[in-house]
Amino acid sequence: ESHRALLQRFSTLAIVLVILLSGTIWLTVDMYRDLLGRARAMRRVSSNLSRTIEASLDAVIITDGQGHIRELNRAAETIFGQPRDLALGRDIAGLLLPPPEADESRCGIVPFLAAGAGGQDRAVLTAVHRDGRRFPLEAAVVSDRDSEGQPIHIAFLRDITDRLAVESA
Repeated sequence: ESHRALLQRFSTLAIVLVILLSGTIWLTVDMYRDLLGRARAMRRVSSNLSRTIEASLDAVIITDGQGHIRELNRAAETIFGQPRDLALGRDIAGLLLPPPEADESRCGIVPFLAAGAGGQDRAVLTAVHRDGRRFPLEAAVVSDRDSEGQPIHIAFLRDITDRLAVESA
């Protein structure tokens, strides 16, 4: 009889362990499905944001904490006359200004970016197109952190040549 009682205890324990294991498997599968759903949602949000930035009529330039261009949209390529492949990795001062001025201004551009347009909502700068033509530029900058926690700066830039011409007429 003690064998029978021992066998019954082991059977009960085995059933409890199978139930616990089944519950753990079910919870793991449920969590996996939830994570897959969240990953799909994050990809959708990322895709929507990328498409929105690309469709923007204003230039959008994303830099790292040191002011090196990590991303830019088509409007930025058009406004500055710089193809994407030449702009990526460059210092933003080198994109906005010609070489002698860019070297002098680099020290001021990174703090400007870090401060989010100098702590103002917007700032007006003079920029230079690749062809050498100077033009007024309105800038709004926000700072954030990338997925690894590193600082990034997002600059929204608009050529305001036409607006200033209308205002002065």
